[in-house]
Amino acid sequence: MTIVNDVIDLAIHYGGSYYLTYHRFATREHVERRYPQFGQFLRLKQAHDPEERFQSDWYRHYRALFADAPAPAGTAPLGEGEYGGR
Repeated sequence: MTIVNDVIDLAIHYGGSYYLTYHRFATREHVERRYPQFGQFLRLKQAHDPEERFQSDWYRHYRALFADAPAPAGTAPLGEGEYGGR
């Protein structure tokens, strides 16, 4: 745990939020509590960019953080597009 995690916990406790792009200290639980639609965002991104041509370090970090999330029926697990691991 870092001080940043403590600040995120306080923000969540008081109904606040934080920007996902500022750092990578947030845990998956933090993301799911403040951004419950985030898994859906990743699925939509994969559906519209199955070859994952549009990526960034930010995207790859969060894709990995949610990689073990169960895929909805009829969809591939996250990161299994043509360029999945890149």
